[in-house]
Amino acid sequence: RPRKRPDKRYGCIGTSPKAWCYPAARAARLLYSDVTLRRPIVLMMVCRSPFTMYNLPIAYFITFTTYGTWLHGDCRGSVIRRCGCSEKLPPNTALYNYENRLRKHPPVVLNAAQRKIVHDAVIRHCAHRQWYLIALHVRSNHLHAIVQTNSPIKQVTQQLKQWSTRSLRQAGMEAPVVWTSGASRNYIYEPSKLRQKVHYVLFEQGEMMEYYVDESICL
Repeated sequence: RPRKRPDKRYGCIGTSPKAWCYPAARAARLLYSDVTLRRPIVLMMVCRSPFTMYNLPIAYFITFTTYGTWLHGDCRGSVIRRCGCSEKLPPNTALYNYENRLRKHPPVVLNAAQRKIVHDAVIRHCAHRQWYLIALHVRSNHLHAIVQTNSPIKQVTQQLKQWSTRSLRQAGMEAPVVWTSGASRNYIYEPSKLRQKVHYVLFEQGEMMEYYVDESICL
């Protein structure tokens, strides 16, 4: 059989960019899935194509708040998604009061026992799913988690919320809604940024509450 010549336009075999993109994406997924998750690393797959580059995150930085404690327009600042993009909102009293009137029940504030329940549920679920939990801090009105896994970040966020809510329900919590519907989901690509986020999660939140950190992380 005659050998196929590399396409000079795309730097790959064949003439169709579509035929090149799918194998490359699959190779990137396979490369990342074979990585040992116990060690934070940086993976970058630079392809020959002038229009494609795969830069894989080393961890996820996930934050979600309890119901009714951090509304849009809050004086502490807030974020809203518009057209698929996140946009920071300045303090807006009218918007805050409007969303406050829409609340279905009082805000949910976690006490010490409830924070411990959420803390244990997140650690237990990460261990069950074999996700590498790097850092965790459960506050009275929000939660920070840094997780390393090849599962989609949205799936990780949903399962952490679901299983922590389930544990709270089993402990007798009666609030209809525990967490805010959305969440802040960010990717970490560099070890230096990872250390910064771990320091932020642990030491820049005020009084230490229920937290966890992997001892192998050098701060």
